[in-house]
Amino acid sequence: MKNTRILLLLKTGLSCFLFVSLCNVDFGQQETAEQFVARVKKAIQNEEWGRARSGIRHALALKPASAEANFIAAQVYWHEGQRSMAIDVLEKAIAVQPIYPEAHFLLARCLVDNGKLGRARDEANIAIAQSTPLFPAYRLLGEIDLEEDKFEEAITSFETALRLAQTGDEKEAAELKQQLRDLGEYVKIFPSFESQKNATDVVRPVPLNSPQPRYTEEARSLKIQGMVSMAVFITANGDVDSVVLFRRLGHGMDEQAMEMARQMKFSPASKSGKAIAYWLKILVEFNLR
Repeated sequence: MKNTRILLLLKTGLSCFLFVSLCNVDFGQQETAEQFVARVKKAIQNEEWGRARSGIRHALALKPASAEANFIAAQVYWHEGQRSMAIDVLEKAIAVQPIYPEAHFLLARCLVDNGKLGRARDEANIAIAQSTPLFPAYRLLGEIDLEEDKFEEAITSFETALRLAQTGDEKEAAELKQQLRDLGEYVKIFPSFESQKNATDVVRPVPLNSPQPRYTEEARSLKIQGMVSMAVFITANGDVDSVVLFRRLGHGMDEQAMEMARQMKFSPASKSGKAIAYWLKILVEFNLR
């Protein structure tokens, strides 16, 4: 915008003169909210998140009730790890445009991260009913199942996702197949473990160290933030023997979270004073702030 300074000489009824200064006058056409949204989309494609945030702020100022502007804003907020802000603008987008599968699906993802699993499941199912891509939707349903310890349901959801995978889903499908194999092994032993873990004479394991996961260069450059959920098998010696991923983040972050988990050392669980092996669910949060 040009910074134009104009002095106007005005003659008043009192025969005196008044000088008025006008600054920052732009005689060009103001950009519309739609033009700002188009800019933000391009910035997101180019991973220019600073420009994306600036542009979406202008778009919302011009058209706060725009469903598309609010949805694009949610993508920016979700990328920055600001789940509550993303949920707020997604709800606004859906209020304006109820049939919006992309918004319902992203809302489900944000709600999972905020621990609102019932609402997340509802939004994921709405997204499916409105024809969102099925592979990621059923994979998300499987992750919700895992968060609720519904392991058989999770396996069914993951298997459904794999059946519905399309061209372009190959990498994620390969990851999901490995997750299914690990989960199958976990499910085999989970019932016997579950029956004893809440016994009054069982003491849970206690972490003795706090190793920190590392950001991969790819994730750092893309400013990826979020959480990895997993279960770790802690031996009677307090070592982590195996790790089963429940919720992934991608971009090499899952491997970093698993490596961190394997470096953990615990005071082992015990039953009636005797050390025992124990499965423990943990969350690893990646945050750039």
